[in-house]
Amino acid sequence: MTASARYHFALMRFGDDLFTRQDFCSAYEVYLEASAIGALDSTASSNSAQAQIQCFPATPTFTVPTIGAETPTTGASPTDTPPAPAETPTPPTP
Repeated sequence: MTASARYHFALMRFGDDLFTRQDFCSAYEVYLEASAIGALDSTASSNSAQAQIQCFPATPTFTVPTIGAETPTTGASPTDTPPAPAETPTPPTP
């Protein structure tokens, strides 16, 4: 086993150790160094993918409101029409 192969193996195991300690960003950096030397084994590859997700979470997307656009309604529209008001009788004048 060459010195670079031992170093590659040590980097993968060190990344696994950091990943176990939930130091995801440091683990991801170590996995990147190891992958520059050679392919990661299955454990290191899986942990590297998870560490990347933890260290670099997705940025939420926002919708830009459009001026003059209708606001969507969130409830159901009423289906029945209220009755018309009844006329009030006027009292006779004396």
